[in-house]
Amino acid sequence: MNIMFNAYMKKKCYGGRTALSRAVDGLFFRLVIFLGLYLIMPKGGPRLWLAIIALCIVSIIMKLISDAKLSSFTTQEVCRIKKRLLSDKLLLMPYEELLSKLEADAMLLQKSSPITVDDLLPIIQNGCQTVYSVSPYSKEAQEFISRCLPNIRLLSMEEKYDFQQITDEEVSDYIRRYFKQIKEKRLHPKQLLKERAGFKYAALATLLLALSFFVRYAIYYRIIASLCLCIMMLCRFSKQKQAQ
Repeated sequence: MNIMFNAYMKKKCYGGRTALSRAVDGLFFRLVIFLGLYLIMPKGGPRLWLAIIALCIVSIIMKLISDAKLSSFTTQEVCRIKKRLLSDKLLLMPYEELLSKLEADAMLLQKSSPITVDDLLPIIQNGCQTVYSVSPYSKEAQEFISRCLPNIRLLSMEEKYDFQQITDEEVSDYIRRYFKQIKEKRLHPKQLLKERAGFKYAALATLLLALSFFVRYAIYYRIIASLCLCIMMLCRFSKQKQAQ
């Protein structure tokens, strides 16, 4: 399960990209860095080796930053999953069982959609001062209470339960269901080809970089290769933002 857990966290942390996609992106991103480092190194001497050593140092720093980012994301994502599972449990729990956890004068709203002003009005008109809800309150409902009835308390039913009581096995089941769902939603070959359009720029950049070692004006080939890689990275970044 650790393998699946780590795969889930990396996939979610990096915008839904697969391990292969992340590896290819990392490779070409480092090629861009290497080209930049090579171009700024002084001519003459061990220029190539200096660029390689600098790239190794940059790669180590990037790895440390990436690991720290993933660790922070994992903690937040586990909390998010547990809260989501707790919310689902509260929605399916018998109304009377939830009501037994509340004070005698409190009212409970149990519905899947956000609580609106219309949901609150009947309860408020009956003189209730404390309202608990399984689902979140809409922005309009919160603004209405704050503006007109500031003495009314809008509370979440999750406050009566500790989401940390959700077990690791339940989190594992959630992750298994996630991978099962994405497995059932395979991309059509045409869509898959379209998603990988950015790799055309990567292939062109690789070809130009290879040719630069055999032509007279190598600097121009490497500049164009860098531009192609930058375009490829922009394509990947835009798709990542759309996926989020």
